[in-house]
Amino acid sequence: SLLRGCRSPEEICRFAREQSFQTVSMADITNFYGLIRFIKAAKREGLRPVAGVHFEREGADLFTALVLDRGGFGRACEMLTRLLTAPGGAASAQPQARVQRPQDGLPTPSGGSEPSPRYDAVADLATNGWEGLAILSDRPEVLERLSRGPRKTCPPALFAKLAWGRPFAGLARFARDRGIPAAAVAEPVFLDDSDERLYPLLRAIDLTTTLEHVPAAERPEARHRYAPPEEIARFFSAVPEAVANAEGLVERATCDGIISPRFVFPSFRGMSDGEAFRELRRLCEEGAVRRYGGMRPDVRQRLDHELAIIREKGFASYFLVVRDIVQQCPRTCGRGSAASSIVSFLLGLTHVEPLHYNLFFERFLNRGRTDPPDIDVDFPWDERDRILKYVFEKYPGRSAMVANHVTLGPRSSIRDPAKAMGMAEEEIARMVRSFRMGRIGEIPSALREPAARIRGMPRNLGTHCGGVVITPGPTTDYTTVQASPL
Repeated sequence: SLLRGCRSPEEICRFAREQSFQTVSMADITNFYGLIRFIKAAKREGLRPVAGVHFEREGADLFTALVLDRGGFGRACEMLTRLLTAPGGAASAQPQARVQRPQDGLPTPSGGSEPSPRYDAVADLATNGWEGLAILSDRPEVLERLSRGPRKTCPPALFAKLAWGRPFAGLARFARDRGIPAAAVAEPVFLDDSDERLYPLLRAIDLTTTLEHVPAAERPEARHRYAPPEEIARFFSAVPEAVANAEGLVERATCDGIISPRFVFPSFRGMSDGEAFRELRRLCEEGAVRRYGGMRPDVRQRLDHELAIIREKGFASYFLVVRDIVQQCPRTCGRGSAASSIVSFLLGLTHVEPLHYNLFFERFLNRGRTDPPDIDVDFPWDERDRILKYVFEKYPGRSAMVANHVTLGPRSSIRDPAKAMGMAEEEIARMVRSFRMGRIGEIPSALREPAARIRGMPRNLGTHCGGVVITPGPTTDYTTVQASPL
């Protein structure tokens, strides 16, 4: 959670392993930004990861969605996408791009239509269900509304969330009267005292204010401290069924399938692998006539060799998609190892004749290579927006720009906390200068220590200048999408 989490996914998993836990869960706030790092870190530490996400409205927690299976992850991504692209949603503080809704109802950054209405995540759950997710909420109105909604989940997975450190007798009684099971949870944000001291500073940086003006609602609460298992067990001793329900959720939940075991490619015009390969061969043979005046024996030998590897690797659709994009611009320059391929040359992706220069195809793609081919193509700067528009219109709901995590760098890790501490601009400039010159001792420890902690932390999202993702089905089957200011 950007500037709301004190520890990285790797630190969380390392701490859980040191405490001899077998399972670890991480739920970011209105995003899955840390999810992939979290899953990988948990597995490295020998832990079983459980993924979740907090949904908020106007800064107040609505519910937590725990991912029970791969389908539930896609459902959560779909909901987050609607939230992060709707006016007044969680991304409303950022400049919003206009979005249009294609036939599948998901946003695509192609522009031109009116923005969607304000998104109501609870209404979405009540109408469409939450199969593959477990919904935990401590809001009686949310539980009441969802308990009357469609029971598309099997078994039902709606729980009253009894949180460690908060009174729960009233909520437990409310849930029991309505037949809603309760689940006992702990939601630590701080693992130690240093985290608790750091948290207000992060909130001040995020809110562009000083520490003394951080709102009370943004300050540390006792319930967000880490508590050892025995203390949590004592706290929930009156509701053993809530503890048992939480343990049952952990057993049901899995992150399997969130990270694909192999590379995922979009299909070209809905073609099967066999159809795509036949189309690729046909286009290459046409290209041989255009480039060489006909199919020479040496061209045929090289082409058959390359096509055999491309077919074996299942990369035919990838070449066809790249060719389709490149064809939209008359001025392109394919470069790098792709210039070693006669297939790239015949398709018009590159313009270097590989046979004449005796270029080695295996440098680009070979049977021992596990990663996909990397076709670098330069487009003229004044054609960039038109090409991106073509991709978004060609693959509506299945394409999006790549996002970057913009992190706090060496200077900003000094400047931003210094501002939050109320230092004057001249003093801040002097601190930054001391840091650049390596005179770390001139920086007071009250600033030096938190600066070292936050250096490298993600601060906000940026948009990659040209990176685009195209997926076989809706992009939300694989990740969340949100509006970009570009």
